[in-house]
Amino acid sequence: MYCYSVVLLILMVILLLYKNRIKVNFIILVLFFNLTGT
Repeated sequence: MYCYSVVLLILMVILLLYKNRIKVNFIILVLFFNLTGT
């Protein structure tokens, strides 16, 4: 389940990257910090 959620997260990030770049970069950093922190 953990791997599946990570894959979904990556797909969402890719979709967001196509729309915005600056905002998404910040979101990606926050998400990665949350994943590594937990």
